[in-house]
Formats: sequence, structure tokens, C-alpha cells
Amino acid sequence: MSWPIVLGLVATWLVEASALPQLWRLHQQNDTDGASLLWLCLHLLGRLVGLSAAIVEHSELFIAFFLVGTLVRGALLAKILAYRSQHRSLQHV
Repeated sequence: MSWPIVLGLVATWLVEASALPQLWRLHQQNDTDGASLLWLCLHLLGRLVGLSAAIVEHSELFIAFFLVGTLVRGALLAKILAYRSQHRSLQHV
């Protein structure tokens, strides 16, 4: 494996890992006040574009990393939307 591929994989792993603390904080606090839906949606869109490019290039390692990142961001988005929906329904009671 060439050094640019290794460097790209390390960079991708670091970017994907950056969402984990926010996901954990949301899980612990059950609060979404600090979460930006715009940032998250743009980031998820970027992951999907990257995943598409990796699939076209048949790059199995990048497919795996982009797939994991897409799943993590999708889980984060789902958790935020669920908490906000739950919070809104409690306000109307």
C-alpha cells in the first residue's frame, strides 16, 4: 500500500472519529441544543459523495471508511431528529 493511500486512510479515520464524541454526548445528555443540522446534513452529503466516488473507483478501503462514516452520521442525524421530535411533542402536551 502506498503512502498516499495510508495517509488518506488515516485522514479519513480521523474525520470519521470526529463525530463519535458528539454522538456519545447526545446519548448521555439527551439534548440536541448544540447540534447543527445544517453542518450534519452537509457532512452526510459529503460522505455519500465520497462513498459514491470510492465505489466508482473500486477502492474497497475507502468504501469501508466512507460507509462507516455515513452510518455514524446517519445515526447522529436520526438521534437528533428523534430527540427534537420528542421534545416538540412534549411541548404540545
